[in-house]
Amino acid sequence: MRSIFGSPKQVAEDVRESIQTVELRALLFFAVTLIAIGTTFYMWKESWDLIEAFYFCVATLTTVGYGDLHPTSDASRLFTAFYALAGVGFILTFVTVVARRASQSFADRVNSTRKSNEQSSGQEPKE
Repeated sequence: MRSIFGSPKQVAEDVRESIQTVELRALLFFAVTLIAIGTTFYMWKESWDLIEAFYFCVATLTTVGYGDLHPTSDASRLFTAFYALAGVGFILTFVTVVARRASQSFADRVNSTRKSNEQSSGQEPKE
């Protein structure tokens, strides 16, 4: 099965290469840490189970906010306000970096394929 991004094997290789960068590893570590802190807080303060707390954190940080779960104490509301202010910007940065790397990898693959096709057909490669 092929997609515009290449074969599944190629996509997996691109992801593996991207994770090797210090920038993406740091962002991934911070994302996991941010979600873990929020999950732990809501499990403790709201007495939510792991799934509910994790779900609420992801919904909050991605600004989905379904509204089915919400903080019930003033401490939880205050934590959530700062959690969202800090976390939403970070998640946006994380998604932007991942998207930039994916689009660059795709563009590199398209350019490489184009040059290879032009060379095999005897045409002068275009820059």
